[in-house]
Amino acid sequence: KADYIICHDQFAGIGGYQTYKKYKIPYSVFIHERVTAFNRPLIGNLFNILERTVLKNARKVFAVTEKVSDTIYKKHAIKAITNYPGMDKISEVPFSKKENYVISVSFWDYGRRPLDYLNLAKYVDYKILIAGNWRIKEAKRKFIDKLKEEKLEEKVKLLENLSESELPNLYDKSKFLVRFGYGEYGPAMAVIESIQHTLPVIINDELGTSDLVNKYKLGLVTHGIDYLSIKDFII
Repeated sequence: KADYIICHDQFAGIGGYQTYKKYKIPYSVFIHERVTAFNRPLIGNLFNILERTVLKNARKVFAVTEKVSDTIYKKHAIKAITNYPGMDKISEVPFSKKENYVISVSFWDYGRRPLDYLNLAKYVDYKILIAGNWRIKEAKRKFIDKLKEEKLEEKVKLLENLSESELPNLYDKSKFLVRFGYGEYGPAMAVIESIQHTLPVIINDELGTSDLVNKYKLGLVTHGIDYLSIKDFII
């Protein structure tokens, strides 16, 4: 018999709540995405009530970022404990020994807006590394077409199918990580990994880790996609 149950999200929390009702085993819930109102007339209302019940009866509610925590309070008036992923320092390469690389890491598709990073290459005298695989082949094709049209082949490099050792090596070589988010309240793992490699991060304020970066001065947080602010920061 378990003494305590930790539920990965509010959906897993339904099982935690049922176990609590039947066996009185306490549980906690960890929320890793922003919570929103489910608007379908009947099913949505039922789930909103069930979600509130699960969270109100939990011993503790944790949220992966402060932005996610804010959405829980806004919807359910429940104060969640912000609990960022654990981060151990992996490396600390002196800035003077790094190369003039700005890296961005993602699983690329239209939602990640890769052309925003292509535009960055027009503002900074750094090589932009676009690392990671592409979820949508058509998005990659359009990116490459635009890359050639803008004649930026010498300033932007695509890196795919990276091994577990290659990506950390790129973090250590690069001087900055750039990661733009669009309504993303989660931490963005590239940001977490960059912090572990003591790599300064440049992000916009829609990412869930923007509060963390601001609080501990881990880099630059811009309002929107502000290329001029980024240029001034990395000169």
